Amino acid sequence: MDIDYDYTSVELRRRAKFVLEEKGLSPNLKTLEVSTVPPFSLTLGQLQAIFSVFGEIKEAKIEDDLGIITFSHTAGAFLAKETLNEVDIEEMGIKLKIDWKDVKSTEESNKRFEVPDTFVPLPSLDIDDTPCLVAGPLKYVAKFPINIIEESGFHLKEKILGAKGCNFRKIVEICARGSHLPEKPKHLVSLKLEKKEGIFQIILSSKFLDKFQQCENLVYELVNVIYEEYKRYCEKQGTSPPDLRVRKVEQIKGRARAFREGIKDPSIYTISNHN
Repeated sequence: MDIDYDYTSVELRRRAKFVLEEKGLSPNLKTLEVSTVPPFSLTLGQLQAIFSVFGEIKEAKIEDDLGIITFSHTAGAFLAKETLNEVDIEEMGIKLKIDWKDVKSTEESNKRFEVPDTFVPLPSLDIDDTPCLVAGPLKYVAKFPINIIEESGFHLKEKILGAKGCNFRKIVEICARGSHLPEKPKHLVSLKLEKKEGIFQIILSSKFLDKFQQCENLVYELVNVIYEEYKRYCEKQGTSPPDLRVRKVEQIKGRARAFREGIKDPSIYTISNHN
């Protein structure tokens, strides 16, 4: 195969990360598990030849009639899986079947794979000379109470967070796009799920009004989707849903400091948002 794939492209790295998180997988996966129909008969050399066109291979081996390929970059592994899964290689008389293998080889990748208590933006792969954002004294906070009681047939916490937290990860990633993080990433946007007296609430905060409003809008959309899904669930159960209007409570912290520093910012007095 004479193919030249650019596994270093920014767009490809973002796409790979997005797809993995959508599937509830770690965005750092680099290892693929390869099986064939009929049963595996490839040599190690053949295995390497098939996959090496998609990027640098860190390790290749054959275990228990499976090929194990570890790439140096997630994007290379992603390309290989997207391109070769369920593909017939006629000259070899086989069909490839490819799955992600979560080896969790390092403590760092384990931590990133776990669902954290609080979601904050992660450092971007795209680094240039643009200065980092500088947080001001004001902190904007919003709480969205979820007016649904968790029950066995409707797993509310999972609906809110998404698989392995992918819903919250996606929101903070969208809010961080195109921005160089401040010294403390949580100042750009922070998102967490809290349960108080049996009721879940989504809590978001930011020290940047535009990011706060963007995050608010995304959370608003997420809650609406959950409420619509719960209405359909209630219809199937033959029950009436509670009042499912999206509600939020907003708060601005740091006003006293802002006044002391002579900051003339209209957002000191109110948060302007169409929701």
